[in-house]
Amino acid sequence: MDKKSGPDWYKNELFIVAVILLVCMLLSWQGVFSYLDWKLFDSMVMRNRAVPEHRDSVVMVCVDQKTLDFFSEQYSFSWPLPRMFHAFLVEHLTNCGAKAVVFDVIFSEQDIDRSEVTSSESDDAFAAAIEASERVYLAVAGQDIPGTGPMSDEPPLYLDDNDAAPFIHFSDAPSYRSAVFPLRKFSGASSYLGIVNMIPEKDGIHRRYPVVSSLGDRLVPSLAYSVVRNVLDGDELRSHLLDRLDSPFVFDSEGKFYLNWYGSGGTGRGVDGQDAVFNYYSYAAVIASYFQQRNGEELVIDPEAFKDKIVIIGSNAPGLFDLKATPFTHENEYPGMEIHATAIENMLSGDYITKIPVWLVMLLLIAITAFLYAADRKFSNLRIFIAIFVILALFELSAAYFFLVTSKCLIAAADLLVTSLLVFGGLVIVGYFKETREKRVLRSHFGRYVNETVLREILANPNAVNFQGKTIKATIMATDIAGFTSISEKLPPDEVVSRLNDYLSDVSETLIDNGAFINKYIGDAILALYGAFEEPDHMKNACSAALRAKDIIDSKIAEAEGRGEDPLITRFGITTGEMTLGNIGSERKIEYTVIGDTVNTAFRLEGLNKFYRTRIIVGDNTRHGAGDDYDFRLLDELKVKGKATSEEVFELLGFAGQTDSKLLQWRDEFESALQLYRNREFHDAKAVFDRLGADGDPTSEVFAGRCERFIKDPPPPEWSGVWVMLRK
Repeated sequence: MDKKSGPDWYKNELFIVAVILLVCMLLSWQGVFSYLDWKLFDSMVMRNRAVPEHRDSVVMVCVDQKTLDFFSEQYSFSWPLPRMFHAFLVEHLTNCGAKAVVFDVIFSEQDIDRSEVTSSESDDAFAAAIEASERVYLAVAGQDIPGTGPMSDEPPLYLDDNDAAPFIHFSDAPSYRSAVFPLRKFSGASSYLGIVNMIPEKDGIHRRYPVVSSLGDRLVPSLAYSVVRNVLDGDELRSHLLDRLDSPFVFDSEGKFYLNWYGSGGTGRGVDGQDAVFNYYSYAAVIASYFQQRNGEELVIDPEAFKDKIVIIGSNAPGLFDLKATPFTHENEYPGMEIHATAIENMLSGDYITKIPVWLVMLLLIAITAFLYAADRKFSNLRIFIAIFVILALFELSAAYFFLVTSKCLIAAADLLVTSLLVFGGLVIVGYFKETREKRVLRSHFGRYVNETVLREILANPNAVNFQGKTIKATIMATDIAGFTSISEKLPPDEVVSRLNDYLSDVSETLIDNGAFINKYIGDAILALYGAFEEPDHMKNACSAALRAKDIIDSKIAEAEGRGEDPLITRFGITTGEMTLGNIGSERKIEYTVIGDTVNTAFRLEGLNKFYRTRIIVGDNTRHGAGDDYDFRLLDELKVKGKATSEEVFELLGFAGQTDSKLLQWRDEFESALQLYRNREFHDAKAVFDRLGADGDPTSEVFAGRCERFIKDPPPPEWSGVWVMLRK
């Protein structure tokens, strides 16, 4: 059934789609799809960075397992390492020309006393190295418990009076009531402090990084921002960071930005068969280089490795618990200090991921919904609609990946996919109930008038039925009982009805079994349609139905004659052509039927049986469309009154290979005589027709009489053998 024919369903679909769209827009606005967006983001990042992109502005000095083993074996030191060695490290990195020395370690307590060195000596040496370097950055940890002392004594930390303050307007920035600071001797020696807190998303994965946080009622920088704001010059800082702080497409209300990951973390860079983003150096190797430099020996690590670099010192040893969950966690453990390194690289280069605005997401949701709704209205085939949905979903994923890779633009892919799925599901469900209702209607309309095979085809393709009307090419069959009026006048009404119902039941079942759609009963006449619902071979089906129905009728004729009753002899007219099929009638009474000249022709052919004394006459289109599976006899070439062209008509004799040999003999001799007739050789033609008529062929008797008339009154010179029917 045509979708466009159901205004109620059209309204229902539109209403349901609108409700789904509004719900999805609300859920998207509230961030309900964030979890799925995160997972898609992770998948796209991992695919894009399957081969890590090397970054060289930041290098890592790592307290790894090798370092712990080295100090344990060489000096019998366990963790924490004496800060005296941190002093050596700072001194060496400063001498190598490091741009910044960043400790991802909080030195909030005094070092421990050891037999070799006291805590005071170790801490003093470290503080002196910090002060001498003038490029050491120390970590501060925010916490949500009240502070134990004034925080205003830590001037390197706060941004209130900094040039960046006018650019920072984050209403939901992470807020802490107090902080864990480095020892005063360290923070006083350093000019640079930064908050190291990184709050993961609700699924425990780190994806965003905060630029600033609130400590009490004052703003403090993250560790990465503290480095960047001092490393970059004023113009670079403004263009790479400050001018973008008020962009909601880069920084959200929490002052966080999506990290533009460069690949899986770890120490694989430079290792055969592995790869990673940053260069890693073992803390033990750097300390060894320090002593080698002092002793004038060849260094394990070339000083150029740290020249003009930002050096982050942290840990990736499993026992030190500084490993974080990131999109790459399934590949290898990700050191927390590398998250800071990634944030520093993003800010140094202005290499941010941009989010599309919410209003554009809403617009895309509307566009996707409109597209799916239009596709559903356009294509009634469920398979096509499923294919369109799959293509749309793949396009959404591909577009999200393409924009992330090429433009570093983050599209809310999950919002689009979920909306597409819900709209698609809603339309399919509505379509299912609509189709179920339509099938009930179709079954009620056609269940009694077509066979189960045709009915299944109709139900499988409801669009084949268009109640509004459509032009079809099909085969039409008209039947009528010869002399039924005279027969019915001799019988009581109840017997007339009984005999007619018995006849119509058996004949109709035979026609239906051979693919007919019984379109209507007109008294004792039957109008049957073949190919009404796009079934193939409708011309063959009509011929088969007529022959099988004739066999049923012949058996009934024999039974009636045996009982001394008048037989019900049926005549058939069959033709193929275009006709209009649809609901026709008035508001009070309407029926699904066919009209058109082809229908009228079928009734004319049925009536010609009386003239030619035959049982089944078919038109030229049907005869040639049926092929060689049947035996036909060419009867005549006719021109009906009101028509400009003539048409050959044929008698259907039987199935090829099953037709009585006598009928085939009559056919061959008849068609030879018919050719003589058309050539105006009426004497010779009449002789053949007379012989065939005497042998029992009633049709030949008709032509013998026609020849006799033409012998007495020859047709005009322009006569071409076409017989003109003066009555419709």
